Amino acid sequence: MKTAPRLTVVIPTLNREQVLLDTIKQILSDRFKELELIVVDQTLRHKPATKRALEAIRDDRFRYYLVTPPSGVAAKNFALQRARAPLTLFLDDDIDLSPQCITEHVKALDKDPELMGVAGRVTQADHEQTDTLLHFDKYGLSHGRFNYKKRQYTDTMPGGNMSVRTEAALAVGGFSTNFLRSQHREESEFCVRYHRRFPKIIFEPKAKLEHLEAPYGGTRIKTDFADNPDFYKNNLYFMLRKVSLKDLPAASLKQLRLYALRKNPILTLRRVPMFIIGYVTALKRMVWPVKIVSEELPWKGSHGKRA
Repeated sequence: MKTAPRLTVVIPTLNREQVLLDTIKQILSDRFKELELIVVDQTLRHKPATKRALEAIRDDRFRYYLVTPPSGVAAKNFALQRARAPLTLFLDDDIDLSPQCITEHVKALDKDPELMGVAGRVTQADHEQTDTLLHFDKYGLSHGRFNYKKRQYTDTMPGGNMSVRTEAALAVGGFSTNFLRSQHREESEFCVRYHRRFPKIIFEPKAKLEHLEAPYGGTRIKTDFADNPDFYKNNLYFMLRKVSLKDLPAASLKQLRLYALRKNPILTLRRVPMFIIGYVTALKRMVWPVKIVSEELPWKGSHGKRA
């Protein structure tokens, strides 16, 4: 780009094909032009058609990086460290943007210099609009959704539709790589740290997109959350980061009751050991953090300039 962008759009991606290309096309053709798009791809082998399409992109605003190992949080940190714009917008790689989504993010942050983050609205085919904006109580339990209609101040943002001030995000250390595989709650934990230091965050329903929930690729848990061992490790780590020491015993019990203790004894016998192992793992990550750094791999595409 000849002039510095006003906004850096970041898309971490893993094993996505046509839906990734569609998302890239939407962003580069958006009415807001003063942006750069950083795609951090952790896909080691794309389909030939996808690879050719990526190589054919000629837009100077497009910056593509092929990295390893697979880690969405490390990929976000990789992009943050390379962002040229003062504002950074994180999006998923399987979305349908509303015409005003990107503009509303920039508009809100430009209008109020003290505003430090914007949470956008996220709709999904199987999620109805709710009467409560997503938030976490003092026990680390979630309530509501980001499919909400009223503009209001908040303390958390959706990882697939959130904008921040780049320097502020770097100042709090970016995203924690203690969240592995499914990375459940990684954006929520980031928001805990970000909001404590920069408390003015707004939910803007006009910054709207639809999450397409692509059936392949990514790190999404495809079974019930509570039947996946990684869910407990990540969710309980978030709880330890969110909840005060005073409320921790009650929070732990509430988490156990909500996810592991079932009327069905077979479910209980399966989930309680996962809960215990997850809790121990989360405690270990508090003491011995997991450090993951995205390493760039060679890329020969026409858009491979790293300046």
